[in-house]
Formats: sequence, C-alpha cells, structure tokens
Amino acid sequence: NKYCTKDALLDIERFPMAEERRVFIVTDKIMVELGMCDQVIAFVKKANMKYYLWSEVQPDPNLATVREGIKAMQSFKPNVMVALGGGSPLDCSKMMRLMYEHPEFSINELVTRFIEIRHRNVDFPN
Repeated sequence: NKYCTKDALLDIERFPMAEERRVFIVTDKIMVELGMCDQVIAFVKKANMKYYLWSEVQPDPNLATVREGIKAMQSFKPNVMVALGGGSPLDCSKMMRLMYEHPEFSINELVTRFIEIRHRNVDFPN
C-alpha cells in the first residue's frame, strides 16, 4: 500500500499487522543533515517500532545504489518502508521495494531505454 498524505505516518500505526513493525527509511544525506528525518524517527521511536535509516541515495541513483539498498533491506527485513525526499529517494525506494519483495525479477529485466510510455515491457506483480 502507498500512502502519500501529510498524515501518512499515522497510517503506519493504524495499519493492522500480525508482526512487529520494522520501518526502513530511504532518503539522502541532505535530508538527514537538514533534520527532515527527525520527525519520522521520533514517530517510530515513540511507537516502539524498530527502524533503519538508509541515507545513501545520491541524485539520479544508479543500479549499484539500488543493489546496496536491497542488501540493507535483506539484512534488516522491513515490513514497512518510508521514502523521504525528492525524486531520487522516491524512485530508488520503489525499485528497492520491488526487488526486495520480488527477487525473481532481475534489475536488467525491469530497466529499459525510454519507449512509448503507454506500452509496458514487463508485467509488474500486483
């Protein structure tokens, strides 16, 4: 599920889950330096959720960055993901989540040169 509202963090707490919430936060170093992650971290701490802050996203992230993020996710084993920042952290987190939840896909299978946007090359899982 995707939540993109100003109160999206509250949905993490309300969403029913059988196991404890393990929140993986994806962002970049600038967002951390500016203190923009502090509110998210304070929220998950207050709710007694475990979290991992991954702030290795660079502008226009490459596949190596995505692979590093997937390795961190495999180690932490999150069941909640929060992406914080601009387009790079958001795009990187989407690819990381897809590859983490569906390792049967290869990154090369999903990445392609620009084509007609209305045509899909790969059937993404639901």
